[in-house]
Amino acid sequence: CALLHTGCGGRSVTGQHPLTNNLDPAFATGKLQTLAALPFWSDISEQDDPDKVAASMAESKFFRALQATPTGYTVQPSSEVALALERDGLKTKLDNFYKNWTSDQEDVDEGFLRHVASTMKADGVVVGVVDVWAQHPVDL
Repeated sequence: CALLHTGCGGRSVTGQHPLTNNLDPAFATGKLQTLAALPFWSDISEQDDPDKVAASMAESKFFRALQATPTGYTVQPSSEVALALERDGLKTKLDNFYKNWTSDQEDVDEGFLRHVASTMKADGVVVGVVDVWAQHPVDL
């Protein structure tokens, strides 16, 4: 089981949204064929993200960028993975995984990730966390 911290770097590009995901080409050379995507997590405050859209927006952008890259990966959507975890009674374990991992990136519950990969018959698990978020109103 492989943990991909997202495999991308956020770069600011003039004239575009400052959060642009670029897939690291090194991931295309791996032996991974099927990836299970955990739902992205956000620890953004209610004040900064009152509608709780940060995680889903970042997840959507990330997977659109991943699909546009010729990686050859089959990515199992986070909605399918979330349903499987809920079915297995692991929603609390998912929440605990993210709470522990966001406070200490060295605290990785590898057993949980292996279970997700095994349940989904995947070679790796994609994990994403949004910890910086800013929205700016625009006039169209």
